[in-house]
Amino acid sequence: ERIVQEALFHNGARIGFYQGDTTKLLNDIGALHPTIFPSVPRLFNKIYDKIMAGAMAGGIKTVLFKKALAAKMDGLRQGYLEHPLWDKLVFSKIGKRVGLDRCRLMLT
Repeated sequence: ERIVQEALFHNGARIGFYQGDTTKLLNDIGALHPTIFPSVPRLFNKIYDKIMAGAMAGGIKTVLFKKALAAKMDGLRQGYLEHPLWDKLVFSKIGKRVGLDRCRLMLT
């Protein structure tokens, strides 16, 4: 872990750590806006739950989210990582709200 951190520092990276309280983790992510986000599956599940709770709150946002998710999943099955409409209209806003708008890699 220390070697990885030193290599990142050497290449100009910045490292942020959470406050130590998992209930404040989503606030920390929002403040840090990580580019690379290593974590454990349990915390990825927390992020997923927050996104799904907000997306399924009802109304037009829920309808748009379901359409966007279906189109995105269909595109992923066909090998397309991006969708020109739904990425801009729905997923970029979710990423910004959660704090993962700059994230390029999530790993566990």
